[in-house]
Amino acid sequence: METDDHGRLTVSGRITWDPDEVSATFVAAVVQLKPQGRIVMASGRSTRTFRRSDDWWQAEVVIADPDDQFQYNLPVAGWAVASVKEANGGSEPYPWETDNLVIERATAAVAQ
Repeated sequence: METDDHGRLTVSGRITWDPDEVSATFVAAVVQLKPQGRIVMASGRSTRTFRRSDDWWQAEVVIADPDDQFQYNLPVAGWAVASVKEANGGSEPYPWETDNLVIERATAAVAQ
């Protein structure tokens, strides 16, 4: 996960396609528990449909309360659901969760 500010994150993950899957869209949520007990929550969705040629998905999540901020030095938990379109025209949900994620500051590549 990367952030340019403390109010939004870009989340991403690897896509492993099954043979009958043709596209997917994603929603995601990220939660951080601060030392004083306050919970910071952000949610969002992918802005495009990902196809079989895509190996990674990405979505931006925005904090629900604009007065909250994520802290870089604290772990976060994340949840996502993919709505996967199948070749037969049906759709299948794929939910998952993970914890102990790390927020990284966005960086710019510098030519060596």
